[in-house]
Amino acid sequence: MIESIFNADFLASAIRIAIPLMLAGLGGVFSERSGVINIGLEGMMLTSAFIAIAATNFSNNPWIGIICALMVGILLGLIHAIVTVTFKANQIVSGVAINLFASGITVFLSWLWFQETQIMAVERLPIWGFAIPQSGEASSLIRSLIVIFAHHSPMVYLAFIIIILSHIIIFKTPFGLRLRSVGEYPQAADTLGVNVINMREMDSLRYRRSCFTFWYWRGLSY
Repeated sequence: MIESIFNADFLASAIRIAIPLMLAGLGGVFSERSGVINIGLEGMMLTSAFIAIAATNFSNNPWIGIICALMVGILLGLIHAIVTVTFKANQIVSGVAINLFASGITVFLSWLWFQETQIMAVERLPIWGFAIPQSGEASSLIRSLIVIFAHHSPMVYLAFIIIILSHIIIFKTPFGLRLRSVGEYPQAADTLGVNVINMREMDSLRYRRSCFTFWYWRGLSY
């Protein structure tokens, strides 16, 4: 019973599903480190998946969907950053508003564009890695390892690189030091000449781009 569930295909699917969650959380790390709390993550994920996959459906090109995901992510990130950082609105209220907006606008646009609440399948990103050998061509262990680790879209491999680079950026670079100082002690950062508002707004935008891009990719993983 357990062997039939926890097989190579199951583990490969778990990686595909976990990567967007990991990268959305990674973007949240940058936002939180800069002192901006965001609880609108769910709404941003929902909006990103819908808009980007809709763009892919209209253009029949998944890379166009990625571009649209980035554009929408930048737009919503800019709105959230201006509301919370520039106008100093309550960050919790802004996050709740984003969630409510996303839950309504996605259903409305789905009915408007597709006359249904579920979007049909779209073209997927290409698969990178080794071809999966047929039974008898390789041992079961080698075949399982290829299925789990070496047969994914390019976004999976890019994600692991981004995770490593993000750790280096946050903890090993002057930018990361300024980022952490803005979130932990903004008065001291301002005294040293760091523009607290600009840092928080820019990190908020980076965070939204990460969420939108990789939740778009999740929609192309099935």
